[in-house]
Amino acid sequence: MSLKTNKGSIYSVFFIVILALTFLFCLMNHYEGQSWGDDFSLYLNQARSIIYGTVEITVYNNIYAVRNSTVSTFSPESYPWGFPLLLSPFFYIFGIDFKFFKILEAIILIAFLFVFDRLLSNKLKNPERIALISLIGLNQVFILHTNDVLAEIPFLFFSALTLYVIQQASKTNFPTPLNILIGSLMLFTFFIRSEGIALVGAFLLYQLFIIKQFSKIDFKSFMLFASPHLVFLFLYFLSKAIFPTGFTSHLEFLENFNIETSLHHTDLIFKLLGIFLNENINLINSILVIGFFLIGLVSRWREDFLFIAYWFIVLFVLFIWPYFYNRYMYSLIPLFCYFFARGCGLVSVWLVGKNYSVYLLLLLAGLNLFSLVEKTAEHNNDIYITYGPASADSKAMYDFIKNKVPQDEVVVFPFPRVINFYTLRKSIFEYESADIIMEKGDWLVLFKNWNHNFQISNISEITRHEGFEHVFENRLYIIYKIKKGPKLTIDA
Repeated sequence: MSLKTNKGSIYSVFFIVILALTFLFCLMNHYEGQSWGDDFSLYLNQARSIIYGTVEITVYNNIYAVRNSTVSTFSPESYPWGFPLLLSPFFYIFGIDFKFFKILEAIILIAFLFVFDRLLSNKLKNPERIALISLIGLNQVFILHTNDVLAEIPFLFFSALTLYVIQQASKTNFPTPLNILIGSLMLFTFFIRSEGIALVGAFLLYQLFIIKQFSKIDFKSFMLFASPHLVFLFLYFLSKAIFPTGFTSHLEFLENFNIETSLHHTDLIFKLLGIFLNENINLINSILVIGFFLIGLVSRWREDFLFIAYWFIVLFVLFIWPYFYNRYMYSLIPLFCYFFARGCGLVSVWLVGKNYSVYLLLLLAGLNLFSLVEKTAEHNNDIYITYGPASADSKAMYDFIKNKVPQDEVVVFPFPRVINFYTLRKSIFEYESADIIMEKGDWLVLFKNWNHNFQISNISEITRHEGFEHVFENRLYIIYKIKKGPKLTIDA
């Protein structure tokens, strides 16, 4: 056995160990239930609707919530259908069991790490590549995020897979079968999160960048150029015929674009990218990290044009989007780490004549692993019980609604998508006044000890107001039946 083959075997073992450790840490940090927020419930509701053929009803109920709540920007009319499609087999087999949904998230995270390693196989040599995969995989940001039934990790996997297929196709002048696969993957990634459209833009720019590879421009070469995009468009319009496209409704949110807010979000994104590398990073180190990233990016602009185009189009999408949560920028992290590693290597060669970036990557990976081990120990020293929307008190509240609330009546609650998912009743949130709640709703559910933004702040207003009949209470919730006053009629 040659030395090169022996080294390759050793790195393969290390790689498998990293994947296994990542999966193990995911399982060790999974708690029972699901954290509050109701994004997960719409994904699962749409997954269930695919299984039972209730797509139109599910979308209608969510449209009702969006259009009748105090604020309409908390949700699109429906989410893209890619993630619900992935969830639907698990939902069909296991029902509402978050344990299996979280295992699916962990499996997809491992699949992403495998594909990302393949994506960089001709970019970074080992041990630098192994160190980079360790830095990304053994990080509490992604591992803890497998606790949430959300689309970011599936999006990571399918975007990396699409980039990998494009990269492989470029080596063989984009044969037709791979072009069809590229178009299909671009569509499905877009079908998971709408910023997947960045893949279409990045691929088009990449094609224009390498178009000189075509010896002549004729009908055949044009069709090779256009076929992935034609496949994307064909599948998009086909999907519109099968599924409602309510997820494009949130494009209306762009009317709330504000340059000051967008600049603040961009500043926050770069701070969070630095924190991913080291949660205790300070301002000076953040500037150094961004500097290394930019050096790596500029030095590789020809070789990694596809990556750069994709990264900046995603950043642009996040820039123009008027709302921001930390998880929105997760898709920027892996390639940021790659270009950071490139910049570190280049700077070390300039300074000392040798690439020492692997040592910095291992140091950062070790610090993150230490933090992850501490977090895992804290988790396992605590007694975690089912909580949030899946708690026993929550289930008792849902049971009351299912048994007492007629199908055509409306429940007012801070998380309307949760109510619709668990009880199949229409729901909205309303927090402006008791009078408006009476006008819009038939039932009111309040958290007893949680001043949620989407819940009326002065609960005493409800208790003093005529027309709210107290009908249910447990440790977490109070339910009121809203008594409608007599409607005035005018005799003909």
